[in-house]
Amino acid sequence: MPKIPFTVRRDGRYYFRRRARWENGNDLTVIIPLSTCSAQEARGRSAALAAHFDKVKKAVGAYFNLDRTLEPEMLKGLFETELRSCLARLIEQFYNPSCDPVALIEQARTHASAYDLAQRPGQIPELTDAHRKMLAEAGHDDEAIEWVACDLDRYCGKDTINDETMALIAEGLGIEPTPAIIGRMKHIHLQAQAEAHRLAAHFLDDDVQAAFDPEEVLLQKRRSNGTPLSFAVPHPGPAALPSANLPLPTDCQDNEHTTLDCVFVEYHSQRFSEVIPKIIRTAFGAKLWNRGLAQYERVLRTFAWITGDKPLGDYNHADVAKFKNGLLRMPRDYRPAKDFDRSFEEIAETFPLTKKNARSLNTVKRDLSYMSTAYDILAEDEWRPKIPNVKALDFSKAKLAKGTKTAPEAERPVWTVDHMKCLFSAPLWNGCGGNLHRLDGNAGDEVYHDAAYWLPLLLYYTHATVNEIAGLRLDEVHTGDVVPHVDIKDNDIRGENGVDGGAKK
Repeated sequence: MPKIPFTVRRDGRYYFRRRARWENGNDLTVIIPLSTCSAQEARGRSAALAAHFDKVKKAVGAYFNLDRTLEPEMLKGLFETELRSCLARLIEQFYNPSCDPVALIEQARTHASAYDLAQRPGQIPELTDAHRKMLAEAGHDDEAIEWVACDLDRYCGKDTINDETMALIAEGLGIEPTPAIIGRMKHIHLQAQAEAHRLAAHFLDDDVQAAFDPEEVLLQKRRSNGTPLSFAVPHPGPAALPSANLPLPTDCQDNEHTTLDCVFVEYHSQRFSEVIPKIIRTAFGAKLWNRGLAQYERVLRTFAWITGDKPLGDYNHADVAKFKNGLLRMPRDYRPAKDFDRSFEEIAETFPLTKKNARSLNTVKRDLSYMSTAYDILAEDEWRPKIPNVKALDFSKAKLAKGTKTAPEAERPVWTVDHMKCLFSAPLWNGCGGNLHRLDGNAGDEVYHDAAYWLPLLLYYTHATVNEIAGLRLDEVHTGDVVPHVDIKDNDIRGENGVDGGAKK
């Protein structure tokens, strides 16, 4: 009897069995009972299922092919996300007291036109006569047209958008990041940034200023059917504002461009020193830092001091090296807190360059480790990197030589027998004058059995640390047992910040 296609027989009953291999590399095997022992019935049912299987497989294959293209809804989502994000950053600048609002309007106008030109296919190395005529018709004077040319060359070209970032976004959408796909996505981002700057140029309009939510009013001004908004010259009112031709203050002029270079998902204008309390609270709550919070705070503030306490969005991997090199320049006995109100570079010029006074590499590694924990905390929000699974500031990768446990010049001499004889021959154990005359052998012959008497003895016999013995509680000293002993463990005497501590691990 000939074999029936796509069937197997088990215990006299027939089953439909078919395997499909999809274009993404996955295999799928389908087994369906045909509920019959008749070969004739099985042949007919198997043929019907095979035809239906081919139809379903074709539909699924078409779905996979469709998933590799940028659909209109995807494009719209990318545009809306970038538009709102860019517009929010631009509006934030208008509320900065150090920024001139009229100058910001002029900058938004030239940037909008530069982004309009940048999104066109191909490269525009310089403005042609046709471009200049178009810009003049849009309301730009000769000086503004030159600014458009500069912006297109430096800040608003296609090169300002990273191909790798676009590829990661495409992969997140389930799309193969081909050069054509990346180019289309860059076009969408440039288009959204052009629209955001065009809307920001109308921030001083009366209806926008009178609105509770200026951003929503600006979004309602969006172009209709490709008709561009006019670049109306803003009228600030009776109070004379600075001329629109005046340059922006340096911190405002560069703010937008730094957001483009920001290595984080969102640009945060908060300075590092402002989030130090948050870092400490989070690390304490997560049991990452339980004791010695003052030392952690000192390291965080030292990092802010050395790196210039910049806005969080301006930090990048270069600040790791700057922090490490700044620590290496500090003398071992230097305490930076007293100079936090002055520039680090100014103070660093006065540091003595001596090998004997160099800071221990182990101390530098410890401070880098503290900052690594701080980065992990901020990476959940303010310092969340644009590229997933990549540390924008990797303190663990800072290059340092392998240091010894203790620097030779800071090593403590080993106690010898002569040292011990000299120590325990002191008046403290042979007779003295009490609290104010401990080392005066002529003050008396009485031996006072207080903490000063017992501490060196316990150190000698237990080999414990000074902190462990000096921090003993009375209920941790057991003299009534067969073998008198002390119980060294974490307790509240050695504890800090409400957390027991003090036992050396």
